[in-house]
Amino acid sequence: MGICGGSVSGPGSGSRSRRGARRGGGSVMMPSRCMLSMVRRAIMSLNLPSDPTQPMARQKARASAARVCCGELSIRERCRQEGLEWADTSDKGSVKSACVDRKAMLIVSWRIVLERLLYAASTSGHDTVKNDILQLQGLTGRMDSAAFLPLRADEVTNQETARRLINYVELIDDIINELVHAGAADTEGLRVSNTYHYAGKFLNIHADGRFESWLGIDLRAWRDEGISPLWWRFRTNTGVARRHFERLPELYSDVRTRDDGLYVPIRLKTGVERVRVIGDTVAQMKRIADQVLKTVPNQNPALC
Repeated sequence: MGICGGSVSGPGSGSRSRRGARRGGGSVMMPSRCMLSMVRRAIMSLNLPSDPTQPMARQKARASAARVCCGELSIRERCRQEGLEWADTSDKGSVKSACVDRKAMLIVSWRIVLERLLYAASTSGHDTVKNDILQLQGLTGRMDSAAFLPLRADEVTNQETARRLINYVELIDDIINELVHAGAADTEGLRVSNTYHYAGKFLNIHADGRFESWLGIDLRAWRDEGISPLWWRFRTNTGVARRHFERLPELYSDVRTRDDGLYVPIRLKTGVERVRVIGDTVAQMKRIADQVLKTVPNQNPALC
């Protein structure tokens, strides 16, 4: 979040007191609203291509606007404590403007600023600057995704959220049990693995060998990627790599590589009964085992 501020007096205007301004020598006062309008137009002047239907884009925009709102409330409270007059002039979500003690203030999110800088750098051929801006976007994006946003009343009272989280977690046992019953997996000697951020179970998946893996609800992967709450994770020592998923092009782009292994999203079928959700999930995992894992040399002979 960035803050722009400045005096609203024009050139030649006299010094300004807290509550008013001295008009001398025929100077003309520039209205606060005019200055704010000028600055706002400068920031918002570029029409950027965007796709508001993308879930992650909407999520980032909401997070950005929420952080700006939180920052505004903090600044407003500090102004009140200092006895400074606050007057709202515009509110556009990620861009807010106000007059504070007759001075112009603009509060704008990093997302808005960097999007416009990136567009300007891209269209003018400044590749080095463009790469720097992309790095800054990655940093601020991670900060936004991990930030604690102000709680909304509808969030903390929404029983549907709690019910859905329980539904997701309870699917894990049934999915793994179906895989074991079909002879496609086993859980011998393996355990449940839960933390504050994920809940799931280890399982050995059968595919010309036994590949140890983990299946569960990963809240961080879900938050960061937005693909699915259910993720299938393979440790690095299993030999499973992203390149092996080129056989499944519809899944390849969704597979993620992290420090602790490979993350494969398992999409949950929507609009159907629970038994069909489980059946479809099992079918997805069997297909991955048949078309991907059978091409991977097993790296752990002890599991074979």
